[in-house]
Amino acid sequence: MIGRRRVAGGALAVLIASAAAPAAPARTGLADGAPVYLPLSLRNAAPPQILPDRARVFGMQISEVRFRDPAIIAEVREVGATYWRTFLFWDEVEPTRSTPPRYDWSLYDPLFQAADRLGLTVIAEIQGNPAWAAEYPGGPPHDLDTLAQFMAAAVERYDGDGVDDAPGRPVVRFWELYNEPDNTDGTLAREGRGWGYWGHAPAAYAQMLKRVYPVVKLANPRARLVFGGIAHDAFVGEGGPFNPTFLDDVLRAGAGPYFDVMNFHYYPLFAARWAAHGPGIIGKTAAVRRKLESFGVDKPMMVTEAGMWSAANPPYPAATPADQMRYVPELYAQSLAAGLETVVWFQFDDVAGFDDPARGLVDRDLAPKAARTAFRVASTTLAGAVADTPARDTRAAGEVYWFRRAGERIAVAWTRDGSMARLAVRAPSVEWIQTLGNRYHVRDGADGRVDGLTEVPYGADPVYVRVPGD
Repeated sequence: MIGRRRVAGGALAVLIASAAAPAAPARTGLADGAPVYLPLSLRNAAPPQILPDRARVFGMQISEVRFRDPAIIAEVREVGATYWRTFLFWDEVEPTRSTPPRYDWSLYDPLFQAADRLGLTVIAEIQGNPAWAAEYPGGPPHDLDTLAQFMAAAVERYDGDGVDDAPGRPVVRFWELYNEPDNTDGTLAREGRGWGYWGHAPAAYAQMLKRVYPVVKLANPRARLVFGGIAHDAFVGEGGPFNPTFLDDVLRAGAGPYFDVMNFHYYPLFAARWAAHGPGIIGKTAAVRRKLESFGVDKPMMVTEAGMWSAANPPYPAATPADQMRYVPELYAQSLAAGLETVVWFQFDDVAGFDDPARGLVDRDLAPKAARTAFRVASTTLAGAVADTPARDTRAAGEVYWFRRAGERIAVAWTRDGSMARLAVRAPSVEWIQTLGNRYHVRDGADGRVDGLTEVPYGADPVYVRVPGD
């Protein structure tokens, strides 16, 4: 995931040049600003304030270039993220080995204090093995005891129990052990601190979990150990570096009881592989869940990297800011429907780099893209929502997902081919919210007849429909 610098996301950093570019959705009247002839009652187009009961599924990561900037951390919270996945480089905390170990937390105390004040839930991504501890920054340590000691010290410092705590007593509850550990490419692993390198040694990864898990729980019983986010795409034999049987082999080695949360990465370029299991991220979630079940393992699941780019050079497929904007509500509607604990958008900001496909919500100068507004609208509109049963309306055109919140139901709807469709809701009126936050009231009779059904149009640009009083 990090080459010379962390500028690109995992499996996507090793895309096969021949990968087909996804077809751009057709432009529609809604996207182009053409009039829609309905009796509409225009409301304030600005997104409303985030509700106190936030949508937990919304997560964010900041680039390695800017993740230490408190102002950027605050922006992550402002757009509505609940989870913040961030780096914790072991080599910065313990650059040299001594007896007893000496740790320098000065680079991380302020970050976790800032996150704690903002109410962000931190996922600490352990990376950057010191040179004295391991051959590779993201590979197996020479001695697991040194890693266990480091993890014990880190979890104790950020458990908020009043003993040996960081100033301000910030709490880190989620601890992720290495990024994309299913990687088998030693060159990538040697060049970047953010690439895991356990793909050739799944049994060793399992042994590492067995060694570290009890240490983490002793330091903080409420802490949750997160399986390192596996790419689980771009497999060896298909032009990529990732071991297709890594998860099987780790579970076969008995690691099931030694982590709390399963974790993988997802990008839409690989949707076709998982389509038989369900649309988009739902399909990959279902496939991974079934894999766990085949080993008798049942865990909550999160995705610590997902997203879409707004521009790209080959071998990345071309995309536009509008494509990225549309993908935000699509991703999070599917993620809520899939029952994922959180999905981390990778990443908040664009950075310069030969393999950076501009996946940020803001550009290199921190100017907002349309996707930033779309994220803010989605996190606000879906705050506190839970998936209906079933979540997806398979009778509707395109994709329509239903969620419940106290006193209302919320639909998220779009079409894949850009065609226009209409969602008929049995209600006297509904609120219609467009991707970028324009908000309207639509009433029964908008279609020319009063029949107890209110209809809302939707197309390539996802829309939200809020139905009160259910």
